[in-house]
Amino acid sequence: MLKLKKFILFFFLSIIGFIFLAFYSKLEAIPAFARQYGKPCQTCHVSEPKLNAFGELFRANGYQLPGTIEDTAPWSWTKVKIAGMLHEMAVDRIIESHMRAVPPPGLPPGKEYHVRSFRDAGGHLWFGGTLGRNLSFMTSLGIEQEFSVRSGRFSSASHAHWDFAFFQYNNLFNSGTGMANIKFGSFELELPFSNIRRLSSALAPYEVYRIRGVKGSFNLDATQVGMSFNGLKHFGVNFLRYELAVVNGTNNNFDTNVEVDYYTRLAFSRIFDGILKQVRVGGLFYLGAQNLRDLSGNPYPTADMLAYWDDEFGINVHVDQD
Repeated sequence: MLKLKKFILFFFLSIIGFIFLAFYSKLEAIPAFARQYGKPCQTCHVSEPKLNAFGELFRANGYQLPGTIEDTAPWSWTKVKIAGMLHEMAVDRIIESHMRAVPPPGLPPGKEYHVRSFRDAGGHLWFGGTLGRNLSFMTSLGIEQEFSVRSGRFSSASHAHWDFAFFQYNNLFNSGTGMANIKFGSFELELPFSNIRRLSSALAPYEVYRIRGVKGSFNLDATQVGMSFNGLKHFGVNFLRYELAVVNGTNNNFDTNVEVDYYTRLAFSRIFDGILKQVRVGGLFYLGAQNLRDLSGNPYPTADMLAYWDDEFGINVHVDQD
């Protein structure tokens, strides 16, 4: 009886969806910027989310068409430039649990379970544009859900968080489209491949940016809080991308030391005719200090931080703990 009800509900929703698509004659692009400018996704993307040369220049120009400077604040927009993207909803993983956990309803206790579930199922809401002349912004709200075993019970906790949120002053000193920008807030460092804009973690075993340094918890693939001087310089069809950044180095978390970390990257892309098409050669450098939260001992280093500040600057601080 229950299966029959589910079938009837599915059939009814399918009919409604078919009628809606049949009589709706005008379809618009889903991505926010494609809808805003009335362009196909292939204008900026080789294949979503990978950017082509025009897309790289669009991003370096503060999410404006190259050669244009907009002066439209969000409150004057006729449409809200927001886009949603699901990730890993089609990736089916098998998770083996060898724990004597309380099983899901209908399964016998004390056994080993092959749990078929979506890993890191969730999505992102992207919101960005211009706040005024040569001032742009971008932010992303992530909603994640991951299978886990807590206190002997299977669970699938969900949580929402800001992936990143930053402002960027574009085309400093009238340097030209995307040549000199300054960014501040929480942002992704310039890397050969974006960890935030990928659609799936199927290639995660080959991800090299998640490997942290010898000391500390800094990860290249994580968003960082700080400021960055960046740009894109074209030499005909070839281009040079650069970034100089000063960040906390705590992976978007509260800073736990009084030092700042430094990051820089240079990459040159050369276009060729023939089979090779494009070659990109570059390098990156990171210099940072170990954080107190990574030291052995107290995992919540409030006392260590206060002692450091008192010793370094002679600041007397007292904290009452219940």
